[in-house]
This record gives sequence, structure tokens and C-alpha cells, in this order.
Amino acid sequence: YGGGVLVQGGAPIIRRNSIVGNRAYDPTGVVYGYGGGLALLNTGALASGNLIENNDADYGGGIEIGGGTPRILGNEIRGNTAALSGGGVDASLTPGRTALIHGNRILSNSAAYGGGIEIFGFGSAIVTSNLISGNAATDPVVGYGGGVDVLYGDVRLVNNELVVATPSTFSERTNDNTL
Repeated sequence: YGGGVLVQGGAPIIRRNSIVGNRAYDPTGVVYGYGGGLALLNTGALASGNLIENNDADYGGGIEIGGGTPRILGNEIRGNTAALSGGGVDASLTPGRTALIHGNRILSNSAAYGGGIEIFGFGSAIVTSNLISGNAATDPVVGYGGGVDVLYGDVRLVNNELVVATPSTFSERTNDNTL
């Protein structure tokens, strides 16, 4: 977890850092790697004004959200790669908690699905005023959501600019969301 930065619990502020060129992986291949740049696990952390670039993981190439109530505000999240989901941001939501992803530039990330953002689980997420551009879902079979892929959860996508994503800009595989 957390090739660049790992946060477990608490509510720290992570501001104006360059988190570049990190990798979260298990060299034995026994477990998956989460959060190539930044892993936020069951935390109320604030991550703002950071450059999160060219990081790599199985899940969450740029940022992995594992529950809690994190706030991801005004970051540049670009050029990250996830072998499975969430090239830019991978968010695993927990019941009774809300993650906020606001005002970020999420650019040129890639993953099998959810190239820009992958959101799943049974909690809530508010995704507002982000530029989500040039991201790619790379798996030819399950390549959902070049820009954003939502699986379950109570997700609000409001006032985002989603452009030039492949194969599709948005994938919503449940029916409980506001777009």
C-alpha cells in the first residue's frame, strides 16, 4: 500500500507535494498493490494542491481511497497507471462514509477499467468540478469507463468536464446515482 505515501486513520493534511514515479506492488505477486502515489485508508485526510504523476499500482495508480471520509481537492493527477482499476483514482467506498473528489485535473491516466476514476462499494462519493480528460480504459473485454466507472455506491457526479476518454467516457453499472 502507498508506493509514495500511506495514510492509515487520522485526518492529516497532505498539501503541495510532488508525488512522482512511485510503485505499489508485491514482488512475490501474492497480494495486490494499492495506491501507487498515495494510499488513504480509513482516513479523513485532506490531499490538496499535489502533483501526483507517473505512479503505478494494481489498484489506484495515482490515489487509492480505502474507506473513510477523505477529501481530494485541487490536485493534478496525471500519467498514472493501474493494472486493474482506477488509473488516476480508485475509490472503495464504505457504508456511512462519504469521499469528496473536487476541483482536480485528472489527465492521461490508464487502467483496465476506470481509467480516470473507478468508484465502487456501498458508501457515498461526491465528484464535482473536475477536469477528467485523456484517460483510457485499456481492457478490451471489461474496459468500462475511460473517464469514470461507477460500480454500486451512492455517487454524485456534478459539474465535471469529461472529455476524450477511451473507450467510453462514463460507465455507470448501477441505477442509484445522480449524473
